[in-house]
Amino acid sequence: MPALRSILVAAALLVAGCDRAERPGVQPEHLFLITVEGLRADHVHLLGYHRPTTTFVRADGAPALDLDSIAEGGVTFADALAASGDARASLATIHTGASPLVHGLLEDGRRIPDDLPTLAEDLTAAGYRAAAFVSPGDALEGTGLERGFEAFHVVADDHHALQAFAQDLNDAASDERPRFWWLHLSGPRHPWSPAPIATGPDFRADHAAGRDMGRVREDADFFAALRDGAFAPTDVEREALIALYDCELERVDFLLRRGFEALATRGGSRSLLDRSAVLVVGASGVELGERAGAWQDDAGVHEESLGVPIVLRHPSSVTGRRILGGVVLHADVAPTARELMRVRDPRDDERSLLARTDSWRPRAFPDRPALALVATDDGGLSVGARVDGDRLVLPYLGALSLYDLAHDPSQRHDLTPAWPDRARAAAAATFDALHALPAHPDWDGDGREYLLRTLHAQANSEAADRW
Repeated sequence: MPALRSILVAAALLVAGCDRAERPGVQPEHLFLITVEGLRADHVHLLGYHRPTTTFVRADGAPALDLDSIAEGGVTFADALAASGDARASLATIHTGASPLVHGLLEDGRRIPDDLPTLAEDLTAAGYRAAAFVSPGDALEGTGLERGFEAFHVVADDHHALQAFAQDLNDAASDERPRFWWLHLSGPRHPWSPAPIATGPDFRADHAAGRDMGRVREDADFFAALRDGAFAPTDVEREALIALYDCELERVDFLLRRGFEALATRGGSRSLLDRSAVLVVGASGVELGERAGAWQDDAGVHEESLGVPIVLRHPSSVTGRRILGGVVLHADVAPTARELMRVRDPRDDERSLLARTDSWRPRAFPDRPALALVATDDGGLSVGARVDGDRLVLPYLGALSLYDLAHDPSQRHDLTPAWPDRARAAAAATFDALHALPAHPDWDGDGREYLLRTLHAQANSEAADRW
């Protein structure tokens, strides 16, 4: 029966594509999806960050296949928002297009529902060979993210993920099927102590060597104290910590260069890189002490935990050197990949980023609620939302706060006391967006109930009284 189901799905996908208008240019043969935990958009060099975290100058002056050069050959969405500060929940949204409340992958022991297809399942049904190379911060086995992959390699660290990817390129060189590769890097996770990789450069030397580190130590105990609020860094120490984080990003960029170079050196006269669509997606951001004690890896619902880059590159069909504003979401990634690889057009409840990049066929890119959800240790849910340029934050069992991102990008000054009407309107909009989501059975309980009740009370509006 599984084989029959695959045949029927593939046939349906083929029929669905028959009436689709052809996009200009050369269709990509392969898809390379890269996800990175802890990658903040505002620390990407191409997007204006002052340190060369994502660019590399070769000694011979030749262009380097760093993240900046990949982005310059495609389209970068500068205002992309993660589905959660928890990278695992965000990964499930990237691969399904569904909200964390729908796919339910918000804590240990949860699994994506079997009737919610993943990107790998759709591509495999369409004839692709799907292989994953992941070094996750949290376990991914048994979550459903492995569904659809012919090979699913879980390795100890980012370096070994790149090695497994390169080995797979060699081992499957004779396989003529189109490929879907997923490379996931755990990125700059605590403790930040960026060691060199084999013959690679000394990343720490670029920004941290010779710097006054104060009391900062590069070990797990120190970072645990920092995260728990037991250690309050001075301004000098905070800058030292940010320098270490930036060194870690340079290490990530070095590894990504190896991945891009591996594709660029294989495939003959037209390399695998030229024949592949590349999607680079920050799975989550990280807080860097913007608020007292805020150095979390996966618990935040503020901008620092959610503002990530999304890069789309395929010069033969996605043309132009562009950096685009406007809010886009993790939920837009899977529909984009499906459309770009001609697997399926977006449904009415989905958005494809190609609606933003293509000029040959104007079409709508409707507004979508920018909700982010994070599970708490006691079974609750915290929510963050971008509403008309404001950031709404509602922690579980905490008070709602609202921040004007244009004038207060670090979100230090809560608007709710001085602007109650503005806070009520944001709470009403967030209530409507959350209430409209069909909850996963495991999350249709106390955590969601609390959020809805609190938002409803804060909104204090008949418009929200539909619950």
